[in-house]
Amino acid sequence: MGSLIEELRRRETAARAEADRLRARIQELTEELARAEEQVTRLAITREEVTRVLEEPPAAGHARQEGAPAVQPGPHDVIAPPGGRAGGRALRPAPKALANWLAGSVRQDPADMIAAMFDEAGARDPGHLRTWVVLVDGAEHQLGLIRAEAARRCVTIHVVIDIIHVLEYLWGATWSLHEAGDPAAEDWVAVKALAVLAGGSERAAAGITAEADAAGLEGSKRSGADACVRYLGSKREFLRYDRALNEGWPIATGVIRLEDVPLRRRLIKAICRSRWVRMMPDAFEESMEFKTEIARLRPHWLLHASDLSYFHSLYNDWSGPRGVWWRAR
Repeated sequence: MGSLIEELRRRETAARAEADRLRARIQELTEELARAEEQVTRLAITREEVTRVLEEPPAAGHARQEGAPAVQPGPHDVIAPPGGRAGGRALRPAPKALANWLAGSVRQDPADMIAAMFDEAGARDPGHLRTWVVLVDGAEHQLGLIRAEAARRCVTIHVVIDIIHVLEYLWGATWSLHEAGDPAAEDWVAVKALAVLAGGSERAAAGITAEADAAGLEGSKRSGADACVRYLGSKREFLRYDRALNEGWPIATGVIRLEDVPLRRRLIKAICRSRWVRMMPDAFEESMEFKTEIARLRPHWLLHASDLSYFHSLYNDWSGPRGVWWRAR
């Protein structure tokens, strides 16, 4: 009788363990199902956004800038939609920047540097016959100075915010809606960026708000999405990238024009990181001035890395405890 009771207890314990295992597995499957359903919803939204952007006709009411190519790059020439471009279509050629002029300072007042920029533009177009486009990062103080300088010189300007800054805010928003490391985050940014490039910044902001509401985000978890929505709303008059692309205007300060796509993506991701490390102001300014002069006077010097082996050998001889100078003593 005792052995029978022990056998029944053993079987009961095993059955309980199996029930606990199945219960835990059901819980895991429920969570996986919820994540899969959420992914399906996001992919459906992504597909609808991409379809709307690619099928949207060009903005009307804007005459093509004289001298610009007949076919200008579109949004999907700047950022590829998730899944790649349809039919393997080659990228449309982007306008080429000529006669670049570089000036920057962290010591002089911003108003002085902006005035210098307008001086250079005025020297190139004294009759104000060309289209003046000012690419900015969106700082209100900077915008005020630029508008004041343009009004003082009686010149019409078109202000465009650098698309890199918009991407930075979109990346901040995507981490409010995705877990860290989620590969869907990059596709989400691409879809929203395509909508903004097509002139739909208000639609993109409304979509981000709707997704944040649907996910039930609150407090700090929603801060990235809310910051992006505020930015897109407050800067919408400077986010008419549909017109900028149609007119052949610049929309970014260099990185976006790189032909090396992997390098371009790495640079954009590095710039958009929350911990973007910058050099000290004095060192940065001196380095830029030095590099600019080398590029102007001896451009071939920049084609090869400097050989510092001789410098290091002299440094070790004069400063190291085992160098020639110290041994001679």
